[in-house]
Amino acid sequence: MPKQVQEVLNEDVQFGKRMTSRRAEEDASCYYMNANFKNVFSSKYCIKTCEKEVLNQNAFLGHSLPKSEAKHFCTVEGKNGSYYNIRIQQAHLTDQVEMQMYYRSKAFYVFLFTLVNESEKFDRKQTFFFLKKSYRDVEELSQDNHQSLIQMDQDVTIIKDNDLLGNDEVIFQKYTQVVTFRELVELQHGKQDHHIHLSFETLYDMRQNIEFLPFIYQEKKTLASHHLLVLDVNTMSIIAKTCINSNLNIRKFLRYSEAGYAMYSLTRTSDLFDQKLGFFDRIGGQGGDACSQVVKY
Repeated sequence: MPKQVQEVLNEDVQFGKRMTSRRAEEDASCYYMNANFKNVFSSKYCIKTCEKEVLNQNAFLGHSLPKSEAKHFCTVEGKNGSYYNIRIQQAHLTDQVEMQMYYRSKAFYVFLFTLVNESEKFDRKQTFFFLKKSYRDVEELSQDNHQSLIQMDQDVTIIKDNDLLGNDEVIFQKYTQVVTFRELVELQHGKQDHHIHLSFETLYDMRQNIEFLPFIYQEKKTLASHHLLVLDVNTMSIIAKTCINSNLNIRKFLRYSEAGYAMYSLTRTSDLFDQKLGFFDRIGGQGGDACSQVVKY
């Protein structure tokens, strides 16, 4: 792991404990290599760059959001390797929204959030939702911090539970639903029987602007739900899936987080140029190393 990434990771530790409760599912740990400067890495909270060697040790320069602002702001990479501070939501809103990661395609930014409701003891509710913005929208938000990414009447794409019944087209449609953020807040007050977790790549090269976003979907109750999904950024819909269940011989070695979710690593093995879907592959940890399952594409 590059030293800059490790520095960013170390910086993020102070945010992780504060931003989520002990019962909360783990945040997505996503880091970004600058499109113009390979020695600059960032996360949703901070930026780190290696300046020079001083006494055989790398000196790091960086920027971090103040702790008091990290709940309502995020850092994203903009044009020509620059960075923007973007307001996530207005400070007066009491709904607990937590940013997980962002992704940049050729024309859009896609932001992933969780809406968390912990008001009722033993009944924690959490919903993942995507929000799409154009490059121009994000640039305008960076110039006016009175405006926020999340607006009450804006459409968001939520990730739902899926019974996997029907043909592929029907199953793909069941994964997502478009609602306004206001409607999502109302839905969150209802009963929630499912517990979903999403996993993403750890490190994104911002020079690569692919028009789809792969991620791993799992529902806590059943291993059959564990799939690699592909989100089309332009249509904000699921367009492909592949099952990543490990076989019975190595399933017992699959590691789980404290929240009870299987731990997966998603990695890219090659550059992709308009390939047909169907290039997925998967490998499982061998019995001797008891590692988590690795999914490559």
